[in-house]
Amino acid sequence: MLTYATKRSGEVRDEPEAIKANARLLLGRLAAGETFSPEQISSIDVMCRALDQHYGREHRPIKTAEDFKAWGDVPEPRQVPPDQPGAGAEDTISRAAAETTEWPDKDGNTVRALRPDQHLIDYAPDEYRGVNPRDFSIGRAVRAHIVGSWRDAELEERALGTGVNTLGGFLTPDALALNIIDLTRAKSVVFQAGARTIEMPAAFLTIARLLTDPGIEAPGENQAFTEGSMTFDAISLSARKIGRWIPISRELVEDSPNAAEAIEAALSDSLVELIDKWCMRGDGTSTYGGIVGITAHDSVQQIDVSAAVDWDDLLDAIEDVHDKNAEAGAWITSPGQSIKLAKLKVNSEANHYASPPPEVTALRRLVSTQCVDGQLYLGDFRQVLFGVRKGAQVEISTEAGDAFKKHQVYMKIVLRGDIGFARPDHIVRLINLS
Repeated sequence: MLTYATKRSGEVRDEPEAIKANARLLLGRLAAGETFSPEQISSIDVMCRALDQHYGREHRPIKTAEDFKAWGDVPEPRQVPPDQPGAGAEDTISRAAAETTEWPDKDGNTVRALRPDQHLIDYAPDEYRGVNPRDFSIGRAVRAHIVGSWRDAELEERALGTGVNTLGGFLTPDALALNIIDLTRAKSVVFQAGARTIEMPAAFLTIARLLTDPGIEAPGENQAFTEGSMTFDAISLSARKIGRWIPISRELVEDSPNAAEAIEAALSDSLVELIDKWCMRGDGTSTYGGIVGITAHDSVQQIDVSAAVDWDDLLDAIEDVHDKNAEAGAWITSPGQSIKLAKLKVNSEANHYASPPPEVTALRRLVSTQCVDGQLYLGDFRQVLFGVRKGAQVEISTEAGDAFKKHQVYMKIVLRGDIGFARPDHIVRLINLS
């Protein structure tokens, strides 16, 4: 969901299509010869910055009408079938749509770094046992297994082949479980903020990380350049397992016409909760390393507010990101802190709410129950790298635990991956917000 506020009215608009329509309207008025005031240009820059950051595109500041004209055309949404991952998503605005980033590893394998608007299923094989993985539904397969009839899931039965049995359940092949990961990425707050997905060709993957920039100088005539250097280290991704098991009532699945969709939602929601918790709360010791963990021993910036939160705190964090020659794209906080910011008032006057400054409205605002209450994370979340070793594996069983006695089915989803940070100093953690 994309949000921005106009400088004139403070009106919040939540639909990307509405904002894009407004951009088209303004471009048309500009082409017709209308002139805009500096205040209008400033509001246009906020609008365009929000769109650029929503689609993961570098924003070039708009200071003049010519800058706005050069900003470019806004294309129509992608036409994606409603039952496919990415349905309802929209293409990057035309001017500088980035291609998929690909690196060869030492063994010649291709390592892809995918933006949030790109999908793992797009790189799946065209066929697996005669089935297109894009057409496979884990929800239909689980329901068919539970009710004991594959009449409405012939495609899934053919794809699973000998993996289907009547006692222990089945295990989904990796190529057939990518839809679940894409659905998880679409729901995850961290991915909505800009986190990238790294395909891991092996259990361990090392990626170079730039620690210090080389620095540029301009010596005078006949003066020598001084020696510069760039400092690198490595991000080491190690495939670890995360997952959850879920008991399911057989009666509910048998009697519910939307059981397949509900099963897939339950699986993806479980992964969303775990991944967002991992990325934000992971302390690097007893759990996976996240923003909380790397603050202690790495270069994530931290601001100890120790006071009631206000918009100045976010502006300070934006300044810290800018000081690292970076551009913030989003901020994430807990539901409680989000409401406290929304309740800020001008001179404590009733119903006179203080609108956030343009620098804040230009960022994507996200709320998550996995964010530590009393904290807020702001920055360039494209620096968050989520390594995925294989597709999510889903197993079901009618015999595990107490499933047989309770006439239930146990469903387990397991994903192997890791979290890394390319430039941790491009993220700021605000703590002790009251």
